[in-house]
Amino acid sequence: MEEQVKQVMPMLAEMKKEMGTGMEKMDARNKEIDEKMDTRNKSKNECNNRRDERKNGKYGRKNRQAKNKIIISLSEKFQKEVEANKNEIEEIREEMKDVKTNLENMENIVGRNMV
Repeated sequence: MEEQVKQVMPMLAEMKKEMGTGMEKMDARNKEIDEKMDTRNKSKNECNNRRDERKNGKYGRKNRQAKNKIIISLSEKFQKEVEANKNEIEEIREEMKDVKTNLENMENIVGRNMV
């Protein structure tokens, strides 16, 4: 029995070494796979980020819609201001006409008094 144990012990030690190297190889392989998956995930995330940026970013649909809403609201605001300015201009023109007629009347009065 002891002889069998002595014969088996070197075989077990050798198997242990082989298992150790096998485990190291498996660990190395798993590490490589993990690195590849990390790079894939990174590139996938970058791709998704670019897609989201196209969709929502500077030139994206949502941003264009927001810009269009702002432009529409600003154009409405400016349209109201333009209308108000037109009304003010008309009032000023009417006042200028009144001033002009008053000046003409004063010239006529002064002209009569001089003659």
